[in-house]
Amino acid sequence: MKLSNITFIAGILCSAVIFFSCSKGKEDNTNDLKKDKKQEHLELITSNIWEITNLKTSDFSIWNTPFVEACVKDNIYTFKTNGTLTTDEGEVKCSETDPQTFDSQWELISEDKMYIEINVFLPISDTTTIKSISSNQLIFSLNYMGQDAEVTMTKKQ
Repeated sequence: MKLSNITFIAGILCSAVIFFSCSKGKEDNTNDLKKDKKQEHLELITSNIWEITNLKTSDFSIWNTPFVEACVKDNIYTFKTNGTLTTDEGEVKCSETDPQTFDSQWELISEDKMYIEINVFLPISDTTTIKSISSNQLIFSLNYMGQDAEVTMTKKQ
């Protein structure tokens, strides 16, 4: 009888060790997946040159209105892995005295959060929510002039 009690207790202990070991593995796998997704997003963002193709507030696109000048629409953006966001004024500059390129900051905080300093009419410094990302398109939401806005960037062809 004593031998069967010892066998029973040993079986329970082994089961507990296996159960808790597997649970920890699942947490580690989830963290690894989040790191992998963040790394994937970082590579997608930094491997392209982007242009803004839409800016909308309250489901109204202001990008293709007279409010947005051609000198803003032709700007291109390069996100670098060192946290620098380079804006190139494109062919049409809003002011001849403006530099052709200027740098600001950006950071991928998590797989769906990005801090960005960008100048679209007015300077914006905001933590954004990435709504969609692919090798050809980046969509994020931010606060623009006191309103919730959505920016669509498309890979420059």
